[in-house]
Order: sequence, then C-alpha cells, then structure tokens
Amino acid sequence: MIEKAAEQLTGTIEQIPPDYSAIHINGERAYKMIRKGAKPTMKPRKVTIQRLDFLNYNPPYLEIEVDCSKGTYIRALARDLGLMADSCAYVCSLERTRVGPFRLSEAVRPGDFSATRDIIPPIRFVPEIEGLQPLTVHP
Repeated sequence: MIEKAAEQLTGTIEQIPPDYSAIHINGERAYKMIRKGAKPTMKPRKVTIQRLDFLNYNPPYLEIEVDCSKGTYIRALARDLGLMADSCAYVCSLERTRVGPFRLSEAVRPGDFSATRDIIPPIRFVPEIEGLQPLTVHP
C-alpha cells in the first residue's frame, strides 16, 4: 500500500493546499478567513513531487523524505497520505534540507559566520532569484 501511495503522489499532481495556509483568496489570507469562521474554497494547484521516499515506519509514525517543486505543501502531502490509508495524518516534525541549489549541509550557524570565508558569491545565487539575470560588465 505504501508503494502505491508513493506512486500516486509522485510526478506532477494536483494538490489542494491546507485550509490554514497563507494563500490569498479574494484579497485575504486563507488562515485569517478560517479564524473568522469562514470556510475558504481551496483550488487545486499543480506541484511536482520528484521523489517521495518512505524512510522509517514505526506506528503510528512515518518518516518520509520528499524532493518537490516550490509551492508544495508538505502538510497537504501528509493529509493526503492519511486519506489514502483511510485514516488521518499530520506533520509532527519538518526539516527543510534544500532550497533550490542551496543545501542545509552548506549552511553556517550565525556564531560561526565569517564574512571573509562564508559569503556566497552573487554569481551563484542571482540566477536563482526569479526575474533577475546576471550581467557582466567589462571595463
């Protein structure tokens, strides 16, 4: 059953964001609408799950590792896994290990940071910022 769930949730899928999300609906954030007692209608969004690995299952806890596109809600992925098991699920621990090409393993703790050693060269991160293009100026 776990393999079937992984198969169904891998690739480009339609994901319904969680109700308590920061998505704007008619100019207001969904979580604020919920707190006021309204029930926003969440529209499915296309996201891509490149990889969904089940690392450890010690009932009732399931540990997974996910490689996904931006815009993916891991809480919604947990919810959908629970529904596929005719049950429910939630996220009790989450660790982001990568954002774009930047990995947690490359991170430096603030107390260990050195401006002369740990500054990422702009040529590495500028192309990752949507809408920005590097420009080389020659004297």
